[in-house]
Amino acid sequence: MAGTRGTGARTRGQTHPRPGSRPRRRRRAGLVPVLGAVVAGLLGLAFVPGPPDGEGARAVDAAAVGPVVPANGFSSSGGTGAIIVPAPAVAAPPSMVVPRPEVIRQAIVPPYVPVGAAPTLRPPPAKCGGYSTPRRITPTVVAGAGSATVTFPSDTSADVQRYRVQAVSQRLVTGTQPPHVVGTAPQRTGCGDVSLTLTGLTSGDHYVFWLEEQQVDPGNGRTLFVQVGSSEPVAIG
Repeated sequence: MAGTRGTGARTRGQTHPRPGSRPRRRRRAGLVPVLGAVVAGLLGLAFVPGPPDGEGARAVDAAAVGPVVPANGFSSSGGTGAIIVPAPAVAAPPSMVVPRPEVIRQAIVPPYVPVGAAPTLRPPPAKCGGYSTPRRITPTVVAGAGSATVTFPSDTSADVQRYRVQAVSQRLVTGTQPPHVVGTAPQRTGCGDVSLTLTGLTSGDHYVFWLEEQQVDPGNGRTLFVQVGSSEPVAIG
């Protein structure tokens, strides 16, 4: 056709490489902006001010570093996980608590009795049968010239047959002591006082009068004397 160039003719808008030269690569449209952003970022990091002198490094958020490992030693971030062997806990040293006794502070009230002074005891008058079982009677003694009259309440028990009173001298002599002065009184009917008089006592001496009851042992029938009372030392006139 007329006006048509051969196959070797150039078409408008097309560029054909020269013989013997490498073909040029077509530039990508987005490469230049990406490179510009990378260079700007590097320049920004180069001029970031560091921490002042004397201060430590910046605090790093632990949550941004990695997942938290649970206490059982296995990672929960997915994947195959890793076994973490925890370090053994340090055993606490043994401790011993020694109890202390409690001190109780209280006031002590002193007794209102003079030191060395014995109280005066006055037993009440004995009723018929005595104070208790066994009987304990304090007889009444009236001293005379070489004699003494002893008075005491009777005992209405069926086992008592009679009474015996012994005058025991409080003067000690060398060798064997003199025998006691003894007097007896019969049992009476009902409650009342029994009196007897002892003679042959030494004037000026002190005597203690023992009161005894003559009883019959119900087990073997034997007669025995049971002491039921005594007097204080009495001076004979």
